[in-house]
Amino acid sequence: MHFAKSPIIGTLDAHFHFECPFVGGVSLHPVASSQIASWRVRVPDTAALTPAEAAAALAGIVQEATAELVAFGTGLTKRASDLKALVQDAAKLADMPADMANDRAVIAAYVEQARTLSAEQPPASRALKDADTLARWVDRTEGLDRAPILAAMSDHEKALTTIEKTRGIAAKAITDLEGALTRIDAPETAHRLAGLKFQRDLGRVLPGLIAEFSEAEAAATAAVARMSTISAKLRELAQ
Repeated sequence: MHFAKSPIIGTLDAHFHFECPFVGGVSLHPVASSQIASWRVRVPDTAALTPAEAAAALAGIVQEATAELVAFGTGLTKRASDLKALVQDAAKLADMPADMANDRAVIAAYVEQARTLSAEQPPASRALKDADTLARWVDRTEGLDRAPILAAMSDHEKALTTIEKTRGIAAKAITDLEGALTRIDAPETAHRLAGLKFQRDLGRVLPGLIAEFSEAEAAATAAVARMSTISAKLRELAQ
């Protein structure tokens, strides 16, 4: 008895010719050599696998899926770490906004970026689908050593756990960013911004006002002196 491998079969709950489940073109049960021979007439690249070869082939499917998850998770982790800078910037914008509408739009964009990252899924692939199916059907395997398959599945679960931890980082960033959005929308922020604007405007115009006042004061002093002179002359004429 051997296990059948035929790529065109793919993943099926029960194949009509072999009458057993397949994952990734590999049978989960041993089949009669006559069945493999008759199927090879129709599909020449059909192979007969030993139990060890079948277990290795099934484990390889999981390993391929795990490699895809690791690649996806690595990119996700890098992008999640970049959210830290966005959270810090959002906190500064919320606490000291320079332009309420513009700064709020920036924080809202940060929130959407974090939400998109948190919801991102690994790209759909044949390997990932087959690995998921095998995880559900592994107890239905017969006549082969499950140890290499289970070891590959353990690594697969670790990759999934790493991705979920990264999603947790993104979820925390979403909470922090939404908090910044709430702060910038608070009435006291608008009041603080108005106060800061008044201070900036005052600082911009005050030097000019002081200069104008000095000029006016000097002109007034000169006018008073001139009036005193004229008054003295009038008194002289009156005498």
